[in-house]
Amino acid sequence: MILVFQVFETGWEGLMSSLPYYGLLAGGIALVLLIQFVWRLIFCQGVSLPEGKRFELSTFAEVILHSFNVATIAGMIYAISASSLKWYEYIMPVLMCLLPIASSINFFLNRKDFIELAPGKVMFMDNGKMANKEFKSFEFYLAETDALSTSFSKANSWHLQLFGRGKAQIFDLKNMNLNGHKKAIEQYLNPIK
Repeated sequence: MILVFQVFETGWEGLMSSLPYYGLLAGGIALVLLIQFVWRLIFCQGVSLPEGKRFELSTFAEVILHSFNVATIAGMIYAISASSLKWYEYIMPVLMCLLPIASSINFFLNRKDFIELAPGKVMFMDNGKMANKEFKSFEFYLAETDALSTSFSKANSWHLQLFGRGKAQIFDLKNMNLNGHKKAIEQYLNPIK
C-alpha cells in the first residue's frame, strides 16, 4: 500500500530510488522473524524428564536476554549523547531507555518460575510459590498480564488454565517467562487430553 502511494507522489523514479530502503526494511522484518523462530526452536521446547516435561527459561537464555537489553541501553545512550538535542527532546529517549531496564528486572524476578508437567499432574513455581496439583483438562487463552508489555493490546499474554478438583489453576505464561513455550506445552498436553 505504501508503494502505491509513493508511486502517486514521486512517480516510478522515486519508487526505484527508494527500493533499497524497502529491501532493508523487509530484510529487518525477516531477520526478526528468523530470530524468533530459532529462539523458540532452541529455548522453548522444555526439558524431558522420566515422568514428564519441565518448561522454564534457561539460564543461558536469560543471559542472552539481559545482554540484549544492556546492548540496547548502551546503543540508546550513545545515540542520545552523540546527538545535539534541546533539553526537552531528551525526555522520550531517556524514557525509552527505561523499558529494557524494566524488562531485565521482570526476567530477573521470575527467573526461577517453571511448570513441570506429567500425565494428570503439575508441579510448578510461580512468584516464589511452589505447589503440586492434579488436573484432568486444560485450556489456553489470551488475557491481560502483570508482566511488562509494550503491546497496545491488553490481552497479549497466553494463560494456561488447568482444571481438576477444586479451583482451577491459572498460569500467566508471560509473567513466568514462558510465553514462547505455549506451543511446546500444548503439544505435550494434547495427547493427555
